[in-house]
Amino acid sequence: MTQTSPALRLHSVMLGVTDVDRSVAFYTERLGLKPCGRFEDFAFVELGGTMLTLSGQLTKLRPAVPAPVELVLAVDSVRDAYDRLRTAGVTFLNEPHTIDGTNDVANFQDPDGHHLSLYGPP
Repeated sequence: MTQTSPALRLHSVMLGVTDVDRSVAFYTERLGLKPCGRFEDFAFVELGGTMLTLSGQLTKLRPAVPAPVELVLAVDSVRDAYDRLRTAGVTFLNEPHTIDGTNDVANFQDPDGHHLSLYGPP
């Protein structure tokens, strides 16, 4: 007997943050994401068709140290995105560099230490 998997789709990714206002400023002003709403200790931004939820509540429920998670952000040109984000005040952990001969990556962190990377063609 074969069991059918439910139709699962990613609705949102929730990050625990220590200061919702600071995180909203980082994700909207520095990364240029579109704010989608705010409710109590939660803020929502649109990230390429997926909702990114910034939650002060989640931080209160879990340890303050970020979990070993990385948000990989697909871009058309890593160098162009890197230059644009650096101009907007994002501090990168490294310069863009190739990882497989075809795609580049550049890594940075949000104000709470969540690891993010730009990924795509140079």
